[in-house]
Amino acid sequence: LRKNLKIRSKDGSRYTISVANARQIEIDPNYKLTLTNIVFDGNNYSRRNEGLFYLNESSDTNKIARLELQNRTTIKNITVTTTADADHAVIHAKKGSRIIINDGAEILNCHNKSAHGNGGAICCDSGNIIMNGGVIANCSAKGSGGAIRVTGARNTAEDHLGVAMRGDIFLYGGYITNNVCGEGSATGAECYGGGIYLGANSKALILLGYINNNSTNNTEKL
Repeated sequence: LRKNLKIRSKDGSRYTISVANARQIEIDPNYKLTLTNIVFDGNNYSRRNEGLFYLNESSDTNKIARLELQNRTTIKNITVTTTADADHAVIHAKKGSRIIINDGAEILNCHNKSAHGNGGAICCDSGNIIMNGGVIANCSAKGSGGAIRVTGARNTAEDHLGVAMRGDIFLYGGYITNNVCGEGSATGAECYGGGIYLGANSKALILLGYINNNSTNNTEKL
């Protein structure tokens, strides 16, 4: 994606897009994809090569890739099963990129069974997540972060929106609930964060919202 794009259903409707066999949507630096009142349904089909959204890396704080989920946007029933030796997730954000989740948005029943399997719904490498509201529920990861995995080297420079881009999560509202990590991993494997996994050098700012009923399937690592 090399332009700012808004995708929404027409007034009075709510469209569903089947993404079982769809190609991954890549967002390049300096561009933003905004989703409103629309459903992306994977129909529980296994995506063997890639996730659904991929935000490309940027080293320029004034030119970042952004994905914004607005009211009545639902991403659901997507499973990533690629065997490639890299992190993959339904939404994968690389260095300097940003994911914004607003009231009324939902990420439901998404699963990361890929080789590394980190981040059931979102894997964020040195980018950041701003959650103003919405729900991430019933997701799972083979590795760490049943709903969200955030990690990466810190970059304390601020972008033109005034938020540091450094592998952090800002939780101003919403629900992260009923997610699980360690799904399908070997007993004793190091799987942490049923809801959120924060890697070294990452930070979380939690002002409002609920993180509850998340768990690990690995009995030796909680």
